Amino acid sequence: ITIKIWSDYKYGRCDKWILDQIEKQKIEKRFYLLCRPDIPWKPDKQRENPNNREALFNIYKQELESLGHIYFIINGKDREQSAKDIIKLKILATKSSN
Repeated sequence: ITIKIWSDYKYGRCDKWILDQIEKQKIEKRFYLLCRPDIPWKPDKQRENPNNREALFNIYKQELESLGHIYFIINGKDREQSAKDIIKLKILATKSSN
């Protein structure tokens, strides 16, 4: 999904093979953790967009929704703990539904 979004964003198109892989994954029971851009941006070798973080966040959110994936938004400074809490709750919910 990340490769699709960045391909579309930077080059205006995405290779069909990537789209096919995303389509195949729709049947898998997945959930995603989507990080809100609410902490200061820090440059590194992978980051290049300090000024349009909210727009990119919305693109990711829209993509997950259009694919029908379950996702949780992580925000604030303690993202690692938030992610762990969500994963624990998801595991517990899965166990109780079986």
